[in-house]
Amino acid sequence: MTDQLVAHEFAARCPVVRKPLLPAELVSCPMCRQRVSPQALSGKRCLVCRHLSEIRFNDDRLLQVFARFPRLATWSGLRFGESETVYVLVTSRLLERRLIVIDRILGVLQHAAYGGRFSRHGTPLEEEQFVASL
Repeated sequence: MTDQLVAHEFAARCPVVRKPLLPAELVSCPMCRQRVSPQALSGKRCLVCRHLSEIRFNDDRLLQVFARFPRLATWSGLRFGESETVYVLVTSRLLERRLIVIDRILGVLQHAAYGGRFSRHGTPLEEEQFVASL
């Protein structure tokens, strides 16, 4: 925190802790790649990624994701988190794991990764690769 004054239009807002700060102060979460305040990081992950929880398959937020990626509905072990700007989902099946970060408003894929069930980050995937890997 620099305690500098900045015009509102030049300030950034952390989507996790929802506080304004200078854009240069934002850091990237290694897991979901959201640009967040350093205060939002804990144990090298943002608070959204650290606190993923189970979600019902009939939750409206999840139904939006399934509409875009219907084959995700066949995966088990679904964990979910959200910030002001994205949904973060982690799905697993046997020894496989997928990380999906989707823009809440536009519904577009912002980041996807594939890895082993116990890996934290996995290998980044382009949207076509991600869809094919389902």
